[in-house]
Order: sequence, then structure tokens, then C-alpha cells
Amino acid sequence: MQRYPLRKEVPPKPFPARPTLSAHVTDTNTSNSAVRRNLINMVEPQSSSAEEPAVTGRSSQKTMPLPGSRGAPFFDKSKPIELLRFIDQMEDLFEEYGICNDQDKKKKLGKYADQQTEFEWKAFREFEDGIDFAEFKKALIDDYPEAQMARKGTLTALKNVCRENSRLLEGNYAQLKTLIRSFRAQQKLLPVPPVLVSNRELVYMFLGCLRESFASQVWSSLNIEQTRD
Repeated sequence: MQRYPLRKEVPPKPFPARPTLSAHVTDTNTSNSAVRRNLINMVEPQSSSAEEPAVTGRSSQKTMPLPGSRGAPFFDKSKPIELLRFIDQMEDLFEEYGICNDQDKKKKLGKYADQQTEFEWKAFREFEDGIDFAEFKKALIDDYPEAQMARKGTLTALKNVCRENSRLLEGNYAQLKTLIRSFRAQQKLLPVPPVLVSNRELVYMFLGCLRESFASQVWSSLNIEQTRD
């Protein structure tokens, strides 16, 4: 019987020694923290520092309509009576778009008029630096008699209303409404001191716009109302 040699037992290899911590661990931790931060940034939304910076200063203000653009105020020198309305519109824009500096207001006011008018307005003493916009506005209005008339009201304007709406009959409904609107608007301005006309005179002026037959009917109605009172 053949015998085989016994296999020599090999002793098991010892486990490797547990590595010791060293200064390299700190570097590894720092690197891991950076990776962790990058992963978080990829998942989480960016912080406010990555957002577009808030716009500040003049660029944050809305831009006023360009002079001459559709819907922008414009002063027509051929219609000086509309100066007050034009200034009111411009002051509304100043408030809406945050224009507070008096000198800026003066400059912009002229930009919304024709070139010759802008040149004339710049020649006003009140246009100089250091003078309030209110003083400049008053100087402009005082320099346009038609604008003063629009603010105070005159007998001439009231007579023009009567002349444009004369000899009306009861059936002229649209013209009557026009007469009433225009007459009422002018009449409301007249009581501003000094008072130029009495209420009784205003009644006669209004009746003078009507045909005799229609005026008689209206006068009778007035008498009836006075009797009831």
C-alpha cells in the first residue's frame, strides 16, 4: 500500500495591524466636507447670494413715457388755455415715477412741450437752481392769461358758451345737455372773488340761450317751484 507524504500545515497569517490615525485624516475629512457641500449644493436650491442682485438707485425707478410718445402729455402752444391741465398731468407723472427734485421737474416739464416753448421756459428766472417748482409753476401760469381765465372763469367765456348754444328748442336734447354742462362748468368758476355776476343774472343768461317759447316754459316752471318754496 502506497503512502502519501503528509501535507505540511501552514500557520494562518496574522491579521494586519489596525492603522493608526495620522495628520492625513484631517485632510481627508476636509476633502469629504467639500464633497458633501458640493452634493448639498447640487440638491438644495442656491442661496440668495447666487440670485440676481437687487437693482438699486435710478435704474430701479420706472421710466416716464417718452416725450411725443402715445399717451404722453404734451403742451400745445396754440392752446394756452390747456396749460393748467398739462401741468396737472405732469405732476401726476412726477408722483407716479418718483420725480421729487424741483430742478428735474422743471426740466422735464419743458421736454413735453415744443422746442420753442422749452427754450422760453428755460429763460424764466424761476427756472434757475434753488427755486422751488411751485414758484416756477406760478410764474408760468401768470404768463399765460388764457390759463388764468380757465382757472378763474370770465363772463366772456360764459357768453361764448351761450353764443355757441343759442335758440335751442325742447327737442334739441343733445345740444341742451352740452349747454348745461358747459354753462355749469363756467358758472362754478365765477363765484371766485371778485364775484362778477349774480345768480339772477345767470338765470337770465341761460334762458337767453333758448327759443322764446321754450324759455317761457322753463321760466313758468321756475315760478311754480318758487311758489312751492
